[in-house]
Amino acid sequence: MNFILFQLRQLLIFLTDMVLFPFKKFRELWSEPTRGRALIYGLPALLIAASATIAVIVGLSSQERFESNYDISKLRSEKEGEIADAIVYAQKLVQFQPDDEDLKWELSRILMTDTRDETRDASFQTANAIRLTLAPDNAPGYPKAHVWKARQLLQLKIPGKTQAERRAYFKRVLSRAKSQLEYALITEPENADARTLMANKIMIPQGKFDEALEIYEELFEDYVGFFTSIVDLHLKRGTPDEAIPVVDEAIERYEILLQNDPDKVDYLRRLASAYAMKRDYSTSEKVLNDAIARQEDPEKRSALEAALARMVLSQAVNFKGFSSTDPEKREKYLALLKRAYEVNPKNVEAAVLVTRFGFANFPESKEALEILDVREEREKAPSQALEIAGTAEVLRGDKLLGIRLLELAIQKNARNHEALNNLAFVIMESNPQRALELSTIAIGIQPRKASYFDTRGNIYMQLGEWEKATADLERASKDSRLKEKPAVFESLVECYKQQNMIGTAAKLQKQVDELKRKQSGVESSASQ
Repeated sequence: MNFILFQLRQLLIFLTDMVLFPFKKFRELWSEPTRGRALIYGLPALLIAASATIAVIVGLSSQERFESNYDISKLRSEKEGEIADAIVYAQKLVQFQPDDEDLKWELSRILMTDTRDETRDASFQTANAIRLTLAPDNAPGYPKAHVWKARQLLQLKIPGKTQAERRAYFKRVLSRAKSQLEYALITEPENADARTLMANKIMIPQGKFDEALEIYEELFEDYVGFFTSIVDLHLKRGTPDEAIPVVDEAIERYEILLQNDPDKVDYLRRLASAYAMKRDYSTSEKVLNDAIARQEDPEKRSALEAALARMVLSQAVNFKGFSSTDPEKREKYLALLKRAYEVNPKNVEAAVLVTRFGFANFPESKEALEILDVREEREKAPSQALEIAGTAEVLRGDKLLGIRLLELAIQKNARNHEALNNLAFVIMESNPQRALELSTIAIGIQPRKASYFDTRGNIYMQLGEWEKATADLERASKDSRLKEKPAVFESLVECYKQQNMIGTAAKLQKQVDELKRKQSGVESSASQ
């Protein structure tokens, strides 16, 4: 050890002398015929090696500096809405480090924000291709890409004519999505997104409540926001009492978090939600009202006001006073709806619930229409509320007003399948061709609604297309809710007659007569 230290000191002295007294040191070295001259001959090689080392260091630091500049430019461009520039900078970063999966994922994310008409489709396809490469089908890849792929699978529209076909397809999709999440968890066992999706979309639909609960409870230890998932799962399991300690702990933890950050909107909303889950609505409202009163940021205040509206609305929904036979309960329900609408008039659900109550023919319905009457305030009424009002007006006998409201509902939301179906039913006699178009669109949006096939079947009857009418009506008649309605089978009887299927028509007519007798018997006993 002493020898090594001695050699190091000698080397330091030598280098110092070379810098301070170069000529003197050269003469001394040259005077030594072996060791000294060997050192002098080796100096050029030493200088070359040092230069190469310095060049490599400078090159690496330059590349790192360039990468840092590109990253800063990318962030600035994206913030300023210059997506084209952000994409270019992200592509440059990938070129610098082609094996960096984080950079590839970031490039795909930016590509998916490209909304320019001329490049949107190409950017989306490129982003998809990148993510599919990052998430192979049969091996672990980039965890975020596997989670994304699982979500894409779970959002697929389930095809199939029969329930058995749809169930089989759904099981295959579920299996593929589960594999993707398992690959993500192999690389990142604590990936919260993958674990949440596994619990919510894979385990719960399969009835594996205990396994899902275990995941949520582990996540709850790190992030208190999972208390809502635990509560929902306990309700599904039929063990609501076991959720109470979780809600109590959530309240305690959020109150501690708010001591350090008293205006954190997410904490405030979740604390209010926790109190609401305990039906302590007064405290829940106080938390939000106090936060709204001291909040100066308009965006944060708006978010808190929306949370207050949802909380008040949840009281109405949980109260279940809509169809109550008790006038006092209906009055309380109406008061809750009024408050929810006043807190946030733009809340679609509040407007819909007020409208539904307003056209329900209760003694209190007139008061609900004083809160919001979509017939007079059509411009600010949401599509679903207009559909409710339009259908109600048709049933009341004002067909012209009903059609106007239904048309406006479709103008505001072209995918409002209930408005499409109901308008098709109303105009099938006066304009069967347009009714057919509307009905077909409604079925395309919501193909599992049996009553929509009943509507289209009757439209085909108006057009004299008996085979198509029969196919739709037979499909509608298999639905458990429509099996008790004679009208569906009466339409089928007419279809069979028109196609000279007399025996089938006669047999079905007997079933219709029997169904009518049963219904008349129930009605007479109910009246007594």
